[in-house]
Amino acid sequence: MLHGVKDLPLRSLTVFARVVERQSLSAAARSLGVSPSAVSQAVRALEARVGVPLLVRTTSSLRPTEVGAELARRAARALTDLDDALVAAAESGARVAGRLRITAPHVTLDPIVRPALAALHREHPELEVEVSVDDRVVDLVTERYDLGLRMSDVVPREYVAVRITPPFRAVVVGSPEYLARRGRPKHPRDLAAHACIGFRFPSTGVLYDWELERGKESMEIGTLGPFVTDDTSLMIDAAADGRGLAYVLEPSAAAGVASGALEVVLSSWAPELSGFFACYPREGRRSPKVRAFVQIARRVSRSVRATSRRDAAGA
Repeated sequence: MLHGVKDLPLRSLTVFARVVERQSLSAAARSLGVSPSAVSQAVRALEARVGVPLLVRTTSSLRPTEVGAELARRAARALTDLDDALVAAAESGARVAGRLRITAPHVTLDPIVRPALAALHREHPELEVEVSVDDRVVDLVTERYDLGLRMSDVVPREYVAVRITPPFRAVVVGSPEYLARRGRPKHPRDLAAHACIGFRFPSTGVLYDWELERGKESMEIGTLGPFVTDDTSLMIDAAADGRGLAYVLEPSAAAGVASGALEVVLSSWAPELSGFFACYPREGRRSPKVRAFVQIARRVSRSVRATSRRDAAGA
């Protein structure tokens, strides 16, 4: 809880980074469990400390200045590193053992789950891990899971949501061979003339309509193509094989784009999404096995992103 700003700058940096992340003073206040006035006070104190405006406020929006955006980016990274250090210190005397039950959607497997499980096995060999791959929003308490991976930090009040990845986009990808043969779409309307690989929600059986946006414009595109699946990796394989265009989360397509097997099209229409979060009941804060997974998931997520960026730079 915030009780003033006498311990600047760390406390105010934490508040400011959350304001920029949520793009709202009131949303930041709710997530921190404090009043909006306390958040405003912390931001004003930080602006006074650095001597320049950090936020641009209008009646309908709030956004960081150029200086504020850079400060928020660096502060968020530093605060994550500090949190990791505190977790590591807390875990130094705690035994990570027992059974850890995780529920995760398919799209988290490559960017988070697979590398995290490998690291968990190496670093905590006494830990038993059970993973259920499920695209439902699972009730963790009722179904007795220790934590779940989700693409939102909007969770019940009795849960904690910890960011694992930064925000990312949903992108349309296709193989160079397919694009050379069928042409590159310039506008979402052009997708009507393309083979669009479909995704069917396994929990409802509904075929997903692609949601594209550019600024204040948004369009929903019904898919029509030769292949439908409920698995993202199969969609990416089909796109890389030249069977059509796929609409997937950018982390899932990163390896294919870096290798040249896939290319992003309609980039200006790619919406930004919230990123992945680890969610768990509040008592999980005291669980060494939950803390171990969250720490490792954050670390491997950064490693996967860094590797993808290096591969893309060298491609």
